[in-house]
Amino acid sequence: MTVNQSVNVTGRLVEAERMIVIRHNKQVNDQLLANLDGKLYTIISINSDDDLNAFDVLALKNYRGIKV
Repeated sequence: MTVNQSVNVTGRLVEAERMIVIRHNKQVNDQLLANLDGKLYTIISINSDDDLNAFDVLALKNYRGIKV
């Protein structure tokens, strides 16, 4: 995957700055923020898998340029 990913979110095209894969967790939602390398990201898309040993692909976008 490239740094800039086009993600279709509710019918509109959004540019994701990062894509990460995590073990499936029902508590992860788009109201949360992700902290990676001292930067905050909003979760703009979650591609979930409910199978055994499942994973989620999260599309992230920079959260107003705020650094932690």
